[in-house]
Amino acid sequence: MSDKKRYFRIGEVASILGVSINRIRYWEKHLPFLKARRTRGGHRLYTYEQVQKFREVKRLVEDLKMPLKQVNQLLAGKDKKRKKLIELYDRLGELEEFLLDLKEAIKSL
Repeated sequence: MSDKKRYFRIGEVASILGVSINRIRYWEKHLPFLKARRTRGGHRLYTYEQVQKFREVKRLVEDLKMPLKQVNQLLAGKDKKRKKLIELYDRLGELEEFLLDLKEAIKSL
C-alpha cells in the first residue's frame, strides 16, 4: 500500500485488511478515532494513518481476542503506554498458546 495515496474508500480498506465492509463500519461505529471523513455524496474516506489504525484494531481483536471496549481504551492512550500494553498482550497470547500446548502434551502422556 502506498502512503502517497491521500484517501481510501471503505471497499479499499476492507480489501487491504481482508475483512468485510460491514466489519469496517462496525469498528468505525464503536471506535471513535476511526471516524471517516465523508464526501458530499456521503461516501467514507479514510486516511493512510486510519488504515494503519484499522490494522492495529484487526490484530488486537482477531489475534489477541481483545474486546472493542479495551481496544478503544488502549488505542486512545499515549504512544509509550499503548506500545507497552500491546507488547504485554502479545506476550499474554504467547503464554496462553504455550499453556494450551502443554495441556495437550500432558493429555497425551
